[in-house]
Amino acid sequence: MHFVTTPTRAWLREAMANCRNEIIIASPFVGAALNLEIERLPSRARRTLITRTELTTFASRASDLEALIHFSQNGGEVRSLPGLHAKVYIVDRSVALVTSANATFSGLGRNWECGVVVDGAPEVEELAQIVNGGFGAPIVPQRWASADLKSLRNAVDGVRRTLQAADLSNPFQKEDTFDFEVPIAVWQEVYSVLPGWTQMTMRAVLSLKAAEFEINQVYRVGLLLASSQYPQNKSPKEKLRQQLQRLRDLGILEFLGGGRYRLLAKHI
Repeated sequence: MHFVTTPTRAWLREAMANCRNEIIIASPFVGAALNLEIERLPSRARRTLITRTELTTFASRASDLEALIHFSQNGGEVRSLPGLHAKVYIVDRSVALVTSANATFSGLGRNWECGVVVDGAPEVEELAQIVNGGFGAPIVPQRWASADLKSLRNAVDGVRRTLQAADLSNPFQKEDTFDFEVPIAVWQEVYSVLPGWTQMTMRAVLSLKAAEFEINQVYRVGLLLASSQYPQNKSPKEKLRQQLQRLRDLGILEFLGGGRYRLLAKHI
C-alpha cells in the first residue's frame, strides 16, 4: 500500500500503460481529461465508467456531457449512479486507486488530492465488485448508451438557460456542491425537450402536482398517455418503470423505496 498525491494523472498514466484487459472508473464528475488518458489504453481493453448524470451537473459544467458521449462512442460503457461521491480507478482487477480526485482536469492535475493504492488481488477484486454493484445503493448503476446521452443535449441547454435566467447558477460552480433542488419551474420548462418516453413519463409526474407519489399513480396517468402516443408498445408498464429510473438518474426524482418517489424540486 502507498499513497498518491497530486498530480493523480501521473499514477493513472503509468497504470494505463500497464493495462491489458480492463479499467473500471468511478467518478462523480468527468471531463475531457479522462478521454485523453483513456486513449493510451490498448483497443482490446474494456472500459467502464460509473458516474453521475444529473442534468444540473452537466448544466453547471462540473461534469462534461460531451466527454461522456465521447467515452461511450469510443468503446466505453457509461453507467449512472445518482449521489455518487466515491472516486476509484481499478486496472485489470490487480491494482486500484481510491482517491479524492475526480476524472477532470482539475481532479487529475490541479487540485491538491490524495489517494491510497490497493494492490492485493483479493482486495482489488472485492473493490471491483463493490464499485460495479453501486457501493451498496438499492439500485445498481444503469447503463447509458451514447444515443441516450446525446438525447440529453437539449435538456441540458434548457436547464442551463433557465438557471442562468433565474440567477441560480452560482451554487453550481464547484465540484461536490450538487445536493440542490431546483425550482419546479425549471422542470416544467425543460421537460418538453426530453426524449420520447422520458418526456411522456415526466408529463405524467408533473400532472400529479405532488411532492411525493407512488408508482401506481404514474401508471394511471402514464398508461393513458402511452395508449395514445405509443399504441403499438406491448409492455407500457415496464417502459414507464424504466423511465422513472431514467428520471432518477437525471436528478429529477428520488426513489424512496416501496414504489414511492419524490420530485426533486422546490415550490411544489
